[in-house]
Amino acid sequence: MERRQIGVVQDLFRYPVKSMQGERLHAVDIGVQGIVGDRAYALRESNGRIATAKKWPAMLEFSARYDTSPVPGALAPLCITLPDGRTVQAQATDASAILSTMLNRPVVLERARSDPLSHAEIDPATVFGDVFVENVLPGCTTATMPDTFPLPPGTFFDAAPIHILASGTLAHLRTLIGEDAQLDPRRFRPNISWRPYPKTRAFSKMAGLKALSKWVSPSNLCRCSLRCAAS
Repeated sequence: MERRQIGVVQDLFRYPVKSMQGERLHAVDIGVQGIVGDRAYALRESNGRIATAKKWPAMLEFSARYDTSPVPGALAPLCITLPDGRTVQAQATDASAILSTMLNRPVVLERARSDPLSHAEIDPATVFGDVFVENVLPGCTTATMPDTFPLPPGTFFDAAPIHILASGTLAHLRTLIGEDAQLDPRRFRPNISWRPYPKTRAFSKMAGLKALSKWVSPSNLCRCSLRCAAS
């Protein structure tokens, strides 16, 4: 099969804990569940729901990184940096208590397991930023939209295991909101930020999906991301 280079990967990111800041990496391992170690942990509230920055933006003031590279099915030492600069090891017995104190509500730091179906929290009034729910989901309103959504079974992903951000997307946004717009790729929490070559720019999204299809089932590479309050 003929191979050709269609662009350049600019950045790689991994987010060990859902809705916290993550790591910028030079290389990643990709498995059947996406980038190994990505969204491997999350905070579960006392009501059983998974806490997200869509409802609790303060979660983005925390950051998480692995002390050693994770491997599929095995725990790796995880360090969480708190908003005040202190750090806590995820494996510490008081980790959940410390996080609960910082967030001012009880949470438990959990690792994703193979079977449970979890629901993540959202705020219908802000889930799509300043865009009304009706404009994104016809038939729904802020009053009728559920305040949770199901996560894929056994994972803490919102919808898909890998998120790709093409430079053309940011360029298009600048034409809409101004060339001086501060559009840091990290705002969109991608796993892969890439720049397609000019000849593939018009098809940058599909080109990127085809490039990934050697690792991830093509049937899973067909969904565009919706803007949410986290970006």
